[in-house]
Amino acid sequence: MGSEQPHPPADLLELVLAVFQAVLDNEDVDADTDFFEAGGNSILAARAVTRVQKQSGAEVSFRDILFARTAKELAAKIEDKGPRGSRAV
Repeated sequence: MGSEQPHPPADLLELVLAVFQAVLDNEDVDADTDFFEAGGNSILAARAVTRVQKQSGAEVSFRDILFARTAKELAAKIEDKGPRGSRAV
């Protein structure tokens, strides 16, 4: 098993990272920092999801942040989903 993470576009990663830093009120959070280990909780996670949705226009669920707990992982998950509304029916 490799430890390589998918690499999302830099602008999406920067957006998610900025949201994590703002919601957690911690500028030391980096792309590989676990949101919940850095002090996040369910309320802060809901705020982060809402901000990422509004700022990126992407479809992001609360479940996404539970399983993609770093900014890098969440940005990659958003990128994998593609643009809002582009999923097959």
